[in-house]
Amino acid sequence: MNVFGACFGAAIALRFAQRHPDRIARLMLGGTAVEISPEYAAAARRWRRMVDEGRFDDMARDMVEQFMAPPRHGVVRRRAAVARLMLQRFAHLTDRELAMDITHHERLLTHAWSLAEPAVTCPVKDSDHLVQIERDGDLADLMTRLFTDRSLDDLPYLNPVEHFAKT
Repeated sequence: MNVFGACFGAAIALRFAQRHPDRIARLMLGGTAVEISPEYAAAARRWRRMVDEGRFDDMARDMVEQFMAPPRHGVVRRRAAVARLMLQRFAHLTDRELAMDITHHERLLTHAWSLAEPAVTCPVKDSDHLVQIERDGDLADLMTRLFTDRSLDDLPYLNPVEHFAKT
């Protein structure tokens, strides 16, 4: 089976692949990280306080800031549109959706996010956390190529592999 997971779904897809490697033919992850950053952990606790205080608009703006890299980190296609979409989504959560979302963020703090392997091998250019919205056509092409064993060489929308040092 071919599996794609993005954002929080990436952690689920990775764990599924680790627990059932015999069921996975190919795995692609998007919008994920090697580990939960201290900034994210602080933000998740802050969002709980904001919800408890009824500061939903502040929380929505803060969530958008946390989930999108700042402009100084480089070009992201559709940055403004994606930010508006995320702000609208976060600002209009139902009470049930909000409770589930906050619980989900808190749950992430108590579980290992991901392992160092498998390593990232095909980062998409000019994209950020929500590559499936920012670069939907390129991502669809990449998924089609990966999931059908076609070459990934010399694709104009791929960056060289990045390796981040621990700080």
